[in-house]
Amino acid sequence: MKGLGPILFLAAAFLLVNVGALAISTVFPNGSGAFDDPSDPVNSLFYLVMIVAMTGVVLLLIRIGVDFLVKALFGLSFLIALFYAIFPLTYIVTGNDIVSLAVGGGLSTMLLVVMFLRPTWWLLDAIGILVAMAVATLIGISLSLIPVLLLLVALAAYDAWAVYRTRHMLALAEGVARMKLPIMLIAPKRGKVDMERIRNLDVDDGDDRDVVLMGVGDVVIPSILTVSAYRFLDPTMSSIGNANLIVALCTMIGALLGLFLLMRIVMRGRPQAGLPILNGGAIIGFLIGYALTAL
Repeated sequence: MKGLGPILFLAAAFLLVNVGALAISTVFPNGSGAFDDPSDPVNSLFYLVMIVAMTGVVLLLIRIGVDFLVKALFGLSFLIALFYAIFPLTYIVTGNDIVSLAVGGGLSTMLLVVMFLRPTWWLLDAIGILVAMAVATLIGISLSLIPVLLLLVALAAYDAWAVYRTRHMLALAEGVARMKLPIMLIAPKRGKVDMERIRNLDVDDGDDRDVVLMGVGDVVIPSILTVSAYRFLDPTMSSIGNANLIVALCTMIGALLGLFLLMRIVMRGRPQAGLPILNGGAIIGFLIGYALTAL
C-alpha cells in the first residue's frame, strides 16, 4: 500500500474498533461496569493513575533487561482482553453461553500462542484490534460522560508531555516493539513487511520505515467516549430517536477526522502525540452530536 493506503487501513481499523466496542457493550447489562457509581469523577483518576503506573513499571522492566517479565505481563493482559472481546462477539452470533465461553477461551489462547511463536504484522494487528475493542468497552461502560471527558483531557495532556517533553512514551514504543507485541497497529506502505525492521524500530526513522505505526492506545482512548455516549445517554432525549447512537456516531466521526489530521502530520516523518488530536476530535464530535440531539 502506498500513499493513502496506510491511512485508509488505519481508518478502517479505527472504525472496526469503535463498531466492535459498541456491539460488545450491548452484551453487558447495566451496572456491570467496574464502579458502583460510574458518574463519580474520581473514577477517571483511578484509570489515569493505573495507566501512568503501568507505563512506569514496563519502562523499568525494559531498562533492567527483563523482557520475559514484560512479555508475561502483556501476555496475561492480552489473554484477558481477547476473551472479553471474543466471548461477547460470539455470544451475539450464537446466543449460547457455553459455546461463547469455549470459543472465547480457546481462540484467545490460540491467538496468543501463535503470536509468540510466529508473529506476523497482520496477526499483531488483528490481536491489537480485538484488545482495543475489549478495553474501550470495559472502560466505556464503567465511566459515564463527565469522568470520560475528564479522562480524555488528562490523557491528551499526559501523552503530549510524554512524547514531546520526556519522550518516555517513544522509549516505551521502541522497547516493546522489539518484543513483537501488539501495542501498535501496523499499516504497510508496501506489499511485504520486514518484521525485523519493526523489531528494531527507531521511532525517528520517519519516511525510512516501510510501515506507518499507530499505538493501540491511540485507538482505545477516543473510542471510550463513543461507548460511554451510547451507554449513558438517554436514547429518547431527542424527538429524532436513538439520540445515544447519534451522539456516539458523531463522536466516532469526530475522532476519525482527527485521525486523518494526525496521519497528515505523521506522514511528514515525525513521531507525534496522537491523543491531543484524536481526543480533541472525539470531544468536538460528541459536543456537536449532543447539541444536535438536544435541540
